[in-house]
Amino acid sequence: MSITSFDDIKKLSPQVKIIAVGIIFLILGFLYWSYFLSSKLEARKNLKTKYEELTQKVNEKQLIANQKQKYIKEVAALKQKFELAM
Repeated sequence: MSITSFDDIKKLSPQVKIIAVGIIFLILGFLYWSYFLSSKLEARKNLKTKYEELTQKVNEKQLIANQKQKYIKEVAALKQKFELAM
């Protein structure tokens, strides 16, 4: 059955119209996903991985920074002991 005008479409049964509209939406959805969404999802995945790596580095640096005061106090105590020993 070939569709040559809008009158032919109007004459189709509601079930066939629903199926046709569903197929059209599926095709449009697939095209949207393949051209726009898939590249954005890949970029999001890469950024999330980079974010996790940077967060881990920041946490490591924060631990080092937190220990800085302890080391400064130890150095000051050692300097005092050295001066006392001299």
